[in-house]
Amino acid sequence: MNQSATIQPEWAAKVQEILVMKQRTRVWLASKLGMNASQLTHMLLGDPRYHLRASLRYRIAEILVVPEQMIFGEVETIEAGKEAPDGEL
Repeated sequence: MNQSATIQPEWAAKVQEILVMKQRTRVWLASKLGMNASQLTHMLLGDPRYHLRASLRYRIAEILVVPEQMIFGEVETIEAGKEAPDGEL
């Protein structure tokens, strides 16, 4: 039985563009993230077995030295259990 096709997330294409612009490779990024290149490749290809947590989003942006919003768009920055500004959630 064939695996269902996955759709590459928009953020993955942006990561790849930034890597090319900075003349870096996925292997380099994977090593900085503490994962192997295969894991990163699966994540960038939208493999549903790999989940992108907020902490990983932050680390990717930090390593690539770009604002998180540049890669992922507007991201939710309020963590569970923390109060939002002006008491809103």
